[in-house]
Amino acid sequence: MANFEELFNMDAEDFVEKASESTMYRVSPKGGKNGVYSALIRFVPWHKDPKNSMLTKWEAWLENPLTKKGMNVDCPSSIGKPSELKDLYWKMKNSGNPELEKKASLFSRKPKYYALVQILKDENNPELEGKIKVWKFGQKIYDKIQAELKPEFGSPHVPFDPFTGRAFHIKCKQVGEWPNYDESKFLEQHAPIIINGEFASKENPQALLNFLQEASPDLDQFKAKEWSHEQENHFREMVKVVVPSMASSVESLSKQESIGDFVPSTSEGLQTETPKPEPKNGPVNTSGQMNFEFNV
Repeated sequence: MANFEELFNMDAEDFVEKASESTMYRVSPKGGKNGVYSALIRFVPWHKDPKNSMLTKWEAWLENPLTKKGMNVDCPSSIGKPSELKDLYWKMKNSGNPELEKKASLFSRKPKYYALVQILKDENNPELEGKIKVWKFGQKIYDKIQAELKPEFGSPHVPFDPFTGRAFHIKCKQVGEWPNYDESKFLEQHAPIIINGEFASKENPQALLNFLQEASPDLDQFKAKEWSHEQENHFREMVKVVVPSMASSVESLSKQESIGDFVPSTSEGLQTETPKPEPKNGPVNTSGQMNFEFNV
């Protein structure tokens, strides 16, 4: 039977598609108070593959200087395949031609990392507290995680441990042209995963698993992927615009097994393109109470 009340009280908003809630946790100095985004999180294990709770890949923003069309792509080297993008970058960088060396930045890549995090306290977006999101971060945060896993002194700490992982204070502010995370750090207290306002318990592992299955976004969707036909065409069109003299050679690069003459022994001054294995979880003291108050 028709609902006559709704039939005679229609509103335009009823027909507007509601935007789906983003799975990403977005941190930006512009979104914080006085230009500083401060929040408290804890890293969360990926329940489908706990040993790979942090995804690593090389990404590049390719913007055609002629059309101004930009596109984010994963470097094929991230999945162990030959990379025309990487090869072209180093060929230009090591060309000895100042103009080509400058233009090489248009094809540069950066390592990016993805992990699940539970937001413990965020005064900028309080509605996110308690939720699990995917956080995309760069080398600075990655290095801080590695310092916990492989400390120079003391016992290792596994941030992804659901019970003994420590809280992480994000402090992001603008320094020059880029967001800066130098003051971000792990706190001393443990921060067990929170389920409906209570700490997860080792005595009820099924409740934890159920929560992670229901509340966690799909981390696998952020794994490095092969280029689509559109991405490949965008790259080749960009090469024709930026370095037309190399357009034909790019076509043949993928057929070569190696172009070692163009690639230096170290990779762009950053880490290698395959993530290093994490150390095994050692014993950690689980005593102590959690306090979510912190100074910003």
